[in-house]
Amino acid sequence: MHGLHLLQGYGLEVGSSLVEEDKVDFARELLATGKDKIVLPRDFLISDALDVKARKLGNLREVEAAQIPAGWKGVDIGPQSIEKFRTVLQDAKTVIWNGPMGVFEIDASAKGTFAVAGIMADITGAGATTVIGGGDSAAAVEKAAWRGRCRMCPPAAGPRWNSSKARSCQGSPP
Repeated sequence: MHGLHLLQGYGLEVGSSLVEEDKVDFARELLATGKDKIVLPRDFLISDALDVKARKLGNLREVEAAQIPAGWKGVDIGPQSIEKFRTVLQDAKTVIWNGPMGVFEIDASAKGTFAVAGIMADITGAGATTVIGGGDSAAAVEKAAWRGRCRMCPPAAGPRWNSSKARSCQGSPP
């Protein structure tokens, strides 16, 4: 969840969430240059245990973004974040989405990802240009059953994107 990198870069506690420490300085740079354009999650679904391979979570609770306690991991965005992203995206003309909002492979922590996939499908239907790239995002859209309503780039295109590839993906049929 890229939002956790940004929150940690902003100086907030993210508990034991999965964060690549070598990406936190980059997150700080992004926040410094795009602070008024970056929308961070307001709340999270957190768990005291996470085993992705076994598809299991521990105890779950919703907390404000700045209140993830030690020993707990952010596993999805919360309802306030979903509504914030809906508000921000509803009038968007172009959106590039690369990365799920949570651990969508586990049903209990997939709500945020599936909600954003639905928002992407809705705005695509309303005429927005949407690009969904990366293997995890594409898999999430597939699992959410929104594939027929979103434009997706092949997962292998993600790491090698350039502007011409992105343009060619925009109009690709699902």
